[in-house]
Amino acid sequence: MLLVLTGSALKRATLNDLKFRARVSGWACDIRQGHVFNFLMVDDEIRLANSICRVDIDQRISGSKDFFGVNGEAISCPKANCSCGYDIAIPKGRTRSDLQDLYSATQQLGGLSACEQLPLLSVTDDVRAFGKIAFLFNQLIHVDWFVGRRCNYDCSYCSPTIHDHTSAFPTSEKLKFSYDLLMGVIGENTPQTGATVEFLFHGGEPTLIPGYVEFLELIRDSSKLPVRLSTLTNFSRSAEFLANLNSVSELVYSLHLDYFTEASLLKLRRFLRLREAQPVKQRFCVKVMYQSGFGDVVERLFTELSREDGIFFEVTPLHDKASKEMLKYPESEKKYFGYQLVPRELR
Repeated sequence: MLLVLTGSALKRATLNDLKFRARVSGWACDIRQGHVFNFLMVDDEIRLANSICRVDIDQRISGSKDFFGVNGEAISCPKANCSCGYDIAIPKGRTRSDLQDLYSATQQLGGLSACEQLPLLSVTDDVRAFGKIAFLFNQLIHVDWFVGRRCNYDCSYCSPTIHDHTSAFPTSEKLKFSYDLLMGVIGENTPQTGATVEFLFHGGEPTLIPGYVEFLELIRDSSKLPVRLSTLTNFSRSAEFLANLNSVSELVYSLHLDYFTEASLLKLRRFLRLREAQPVKQRFCVKVMYQSGFGDVVERLFTELSREDGIFFEVTPLHDKASKEMLKYPESEKKYFGYQLVPRELR
């Protein structure tokens, strides 16, 4: 959830609420405050940036003191729009004054519980500034970890720069070295104390990496900071593998409609039953990557998953893989981006 400073008051908004309104060229973006670390492992190179879009600091690193992307003033955003969720989440304002007003209004709330009482953003509100609640309260550091291009899918909207069928998998030794390097960078560069470090692993398809589950267990068991582990997956592994993984890591099922079949639905049902039997299970979210013309599939999925409890469901718009602009959707299909499920205990 995000906080939004409108012309008159603070309001709440979902990520999808702002995806259609995140035209932020020239806005003041707090990209250098250590909210986001974009960690890229490709071939023999390790790079680190302070946003998903990589428009500011983007460096090759080999040591914990190499990174210079934290503790600076807000930058003027050079992009026309934010196309990635965690770039939208970074606090930003139409002007530096608007951004500061957002921080001031947030502090006056007194805590996270007060945010839940705020009204929701409406389509007529004048948006001055916004940011993810956990970032505004300095309670979260997000690590977006690209673990390599190797994938077993070839989605039409996925850029060839981030997936292929031939790249080598990272070795367990390289993953461990990269983790130690990254945690050293975070320790050197972030002012937050007590913040949870949230890892999102993606690619490519991370679940194909040999020893992947064991690597996550190593992080869980050895980290000196509070951590959350999350895996973005195309759900192509077996239901048994995925249920076991979900006991270690949160799962985001990036549901690609080109590949979704009756067999996929049966596997999802089996996974949910296996998940129920797990003594420990992490958050599970079905995230539909919406392509125009698949409304009937979304309707069916939403109806079926509404009968389940303890899972999240959302529908997200796609961006053109070349221009990064959001795809144009018919007005009749925009309703699907409001289809959401949240576990009963969080409503």
